[in-house]
Amino acid sequence: MTVYRVVCEIIGQTLSNTSFYTLGPIKYVDNMVVLFACTIFMYFEKRLCGVVKRIHFSPLYSHHILTDYRKRPQNLHVFTLHNYNSYLRSDHFGLGDFATADFLFLPFVHDDHWWYYSVKLRSLEIFVIDSLGKGIKDRKRIDTAVAENMARFFCILMNTPEGSIGPLTVKQANIPSQPNLHDCGVIMLKAMEIWDGDKKYDGKSMPQYTTEELLGIRKKYVCDWILDNENITRMEALQLYGIV
Repeated sequence: MTVYRVVCEIIGQTLSNTSFYTLGPIKYVDNMVVLFACTIFMYFEKRLCGVVKRIHFSPLYSHHILTDYRKRPQNLHVFTLHNYNSYLRSDHFGLGDFATADFLFLPFVHDDHWWYYSVKLRSLEIFVIDSLGKGIKDRKRIDTAVAENMARFFCILMNTPEGSIGPLTVKQANIPSQPNLHDCGVIMLKAMEIWDGDKKYDGKSMPQYTTEELLGIRKKYVCDWILDNENITRMEALQLYGIV
């Protein structure tokens, strides 16, 4: 039986050995890995550049949308700025970071499949980045729910009357299909780091990864996060995995 151990803790964001296990070969990346990555990607970017250009909402946002999208309009959750701020680590990041950002990323998981939405903040264009193409059943309705919610969000954020922004639509990003049935989460994480909409990979906006390349990306995340100098459990993790 595996004993639960925190093997990575950076700025108070933790990841356990059981979650790291889901970055192993042929594993399905779990929600905690994505939650960790959303904060750490922003933190690493701010540490390197001084500002956040790529904002990542936590998967809690997708939970709220997926809970609501089949409801009648009068039964929908009423979102406030507090709700949106809760999708960020408010002690390190907040809605003020939108002033310098270029993109907002929204990770989703449903029916055992990961995909995400990217909002180009200057134009408010929304793109769905889904390595299964059209994705899961019902995704079109989810696309619409995200577009409507984002229109309301930007009205609140910009302090303009509801309905003055939109209607927003979701466009399908041109990315390659995943090479297997288990790497959707890893492709999504990589896209959250590099996707910018430019079709610079043989006419597509993401590289065509092989299963072997995706395994290398999984390993790199493990190494980058555990070996980071700010990981306060670094030595314990290295001892746990027999490296020291």
